[in-house]
Amino acid sequence: PRSLFSQKEMTAVKWVLEKLGVQDIPSVDKMRSVRDDITLLLGAQTQTEDGKCGNIFSFNDIETIIQHEWANPLVRPRVRTYPVHRSRRRENACDGDKWADEIDAALAAPMARSSDGQDYFVGEVAVV
Repeated sequence: PRSLFSQKEMTAVKWVLEKLGVQDIPSVDKMRSVRDDITLLLGAQTQTEDGKCGNIFSFNDIETIIQHEWANPLVRPRVRTYPVHRSRRRENACDGDKWADEIDAALAAPMARSSDGQDYFVGEVAVV
């Protein structure tokens, strides 16, 4: 997995913090060790495959990526689980008839939660 900070960047940040008088700054090795532990525990497993033309491809487990997206409070409100019928442009995967008409609704999004916390399941009779 990609790190947001290289070792040189972590060293530079540590130096700035020391110059600002910040106490109890962990060492760069400790920060890297903690980052590696978190990645091992919570990161997506990267797989590498050799292509037929000799190229090497790396990819992460899609199931883990989706789990992370759903668990992220900054991302989850923007994830669309229901199809949207738009008359013109199709900008997202949820825009379109294929999602609305060809995918089993119980598999696409088996439940909706209203603003008052009531859960409604696909195929369940709802009294309004």
